[in-house]
Amino acid sequence: PALLPYDVSYDGNCSWVSQWTFTLLASALFRNHTLMLPSVRVHNPEHGEYPRNDCVVHFGKASERLRARTPEHAHDCFP
Repeated sequence: PALLPYDVSYDGNCSWVSQWTFTLLASALFRNHTLMLPSVRVHNPEHGEYPRNDCVVHFGKASERLRARTPEHAHDCFP
């Protein structure tokens, strides 16, 4: 599967890495497209505790992993 399920194997230090990876892949695969589902409503009255240490560093590492798996001409898709 290209997008789902999320790859959460790198979420140990920052729980947002899987979402970062998902967003980059979706942006590369569906460039200039928007997915809209107006029937979905989200309500989140509380936030739980989750790891979010050094997220920017881990985002960079996730981008590097994606660039390593793609042809050179597609590297710009993964900042």
